[in-house]
Amino acid sequence: MPEVLDEEDSMLITKTQSVLLDTRELYLTQFETSVNCSLGIAGDNAKSYRLTPKSYCSPILVGNRKASTSQYYVFKPDGSRVLFGCFDKHCKTCTFDVDISEKDICIPMENSGQSFVVSHEKKITEKILSANNGTSAITIFFNDKNSCEISEDKDKDAPLRRCSVPPLNWETKMTGA
Repeated sequence: MPEVLDEEDSMLITKTQSVLLDTRELYLTQFETSVNCSLGIAGDNAKSYRLTPKSYCSPILVGNRKASTSQYYVFKPDGSRVLFGCFDKHCKTCTFDVDISEKDICIPMENSGQSFVVSHEKKITEKILSANNGTSAITIFFNDKNSCEISEDKDKDAPLRRCSVPPLNWETKMTGA
């Protein structure tokens, strides 16, 4: 006689497709003043971050010494989104939920007046700057000492900023010229 199974003995077996998180570093550029990933207007700026995909809340680190900041990020386990600009170590209060399923395109965030570009390519910042027809400059903030001077170049429409650069950098910030 066949054995009778009750609810506790029954088991549901399903087949699911597991998606592993891509662990390659991701370069995220946040355009803080533009919804079209542009640095075309004087004063426009952007910050570039190198993020390591993790499915748990991680601090945003800066500089060669990887100093911790007060911001955190977390990737969705399938790698399709990143919660970014989180201000608690459990990533419960995050400013941005960025769809990163497509790379190397502009991701506008109309509601915040900002935009993002996400790439596995290390030189994405240079490509972004060159896409602005050379109308943008890059300023590297190393410390609070001003070691730059602005000079007028008669062959150019905009002033030229010349800086002496110390060997260690802490944060890279791009600004429109």
